[in-house]
Amino acid sequence: MGGSADRLTALLNVHSYYSFGAGTASPTSLVKRAAELGYGYIALTDDLNVTGGVELFQAARQYGVRALIGATVPVRIEDQTYPFVLLAASRAGYGTLCRLITLAHEREGGEARLEVPYSALLAHTHDLVLLTGGREGLPTRLLAARQVAELERLLRQLQGAFPQRLYLQLFHDRYRWDERRASVIRRLAQSLALPVVTAPQVRYLDRDDYRLYDALTCARLGVSVQEPHPRRPQNACQHLPDPAEAHRRLPYPEAALNAAWVA
Repeated sequence: MGGSADRLTALLNVHSYYSFGAGTASPTSLVKRAAELGYGYIALTDDLNVTGGVELFQAARQYGVRALIGATVPVRIEDQTYPFVLLAASRAGYGTLCRLITLAHEREGGEARLEVPYSALLAHTHDLVLLTGGREGLPTRLLAARQVAELERLLRQLQGAFPQRLYLQLFHDRYRWDERRASVIRRLAQSLALPVVTAPQVRYLDRDDYRLYDALTCARLGVSVQEPHPRRPQNACQHLPDPAEAHRRLPYPEAALNAAWVA
């Protein structure tokens, strides 16, 4: 599978500027940088669209990297919405993903809902790999709210719907408690006999692009760049990292190997 226990070889949660305000780089520039850094695989997982897919695969052929297509899909569970990262494992899986995206864009009362109900996610699983999401994802938020029993219940449901295709996502943006958070998610996964995967959230190419991404985030949130907001980025750690840096942040051999296995 071309994996390594001491370095990351696959990027599974990458956003381009097709995430429309939640990413700044083109698919081509992301693929080029990934190739330069020695990655073997890159997955484009833009928010609720696969628009960058054609450019992604063309660039991957040019630079000798294997491309994967996916999307980040917001899922409504009771009164909360959580982003899940879905990767197409085949052409059939790509069709499943597109049906979910179409469902999210259906209009209700004249406006697109831009999310799918939990029941729809459970009904559209064919040949999709599911990662549980990063900072706004289900494990992070329910653990923060100390709703461990509810989290375990939902993960068991997802495990049944995505047999051997559900991974708890580990990320580390050098925020306060990120190291502890990753360790807790890993221990939870072990207790439930579920796999973890190293999947840093990439939003821009270089550290210098942080300010642009921050400005776009402010625009999405409807605040000025002078106003603090808990959802604004706190540092430049969502750039495309080199494999050694990614492994230093998340030094879990099985999670790095699982990233290559998924790819």
